Amino acid sequence: MSSKHPELVRFIKEFAVMHGQFKLASGLTSDYYIDGKQIVSRPDGLRLVAEAIREELADYPVDAIGGLEIGAIYIATAVAFASVNWPKPIPLFTVRKAKKEHGSQKQVEGVIPEGGSVAVVDDVVTTGGSVIQAIEAIRGKGCRVALAVTIVDRCSGAAEALADLGVPYRPLLSIVDLGLSNEQTCRSSLQRTGS
Repeated sequence: MSSKHPELVRFIKEFAVMHGQFKLASGLTSDYYIDGKQIVSRPDGLRLVAEAIREELADYPVDAIGGLEIGAIYIATAVAFASVNWPKPIPLFTVRKAKKEHGSQKQVEGVIPEGGSVAVVDDVVTTGGSVIQAIEAIRGKGCRVALAVTIVDRCSGAAEALADLGVPYRPLLSIVDLGLSNEQTCRSSLQRTGS
């Protein structure tokens, strides 16, 4: 599987891949960790991610972009900012892990058009739990999720889970692109979902 984002691959390998023993948000353990915040906290990383997501959105016109706090905030902000120069600027939204108890008491903040079509983003996914939580909140607002985009898919069930929800899924990279898994294992996971 050759990546269509070789500059992003190099960037992630340099700044975000760590080796050791790690417990992941999914509860699984791994001998490597991809620190998504190291990708999106750096200007060059944000630029590469925004450019790659723009390519993915070409076939999926959306009215807004966002996802679950905190990983999606960086990504959605970069895309929204870059979109100022696109034919149709894309506003952003954030989904809180829990509805806030004060003020407007919203779980979804930002610009999310009622009944609109949105893209949900995240940095690194394993089983897809964060993306799914965001999708459920967005659907609860009456919006359609046109596409889910992640920076890196660890090929551990996210693609299958999103397919079960009927959400098109486009990871920018997989762990194969980063040299962290064999191609057959990851490809079979992504092919089953039409990615």
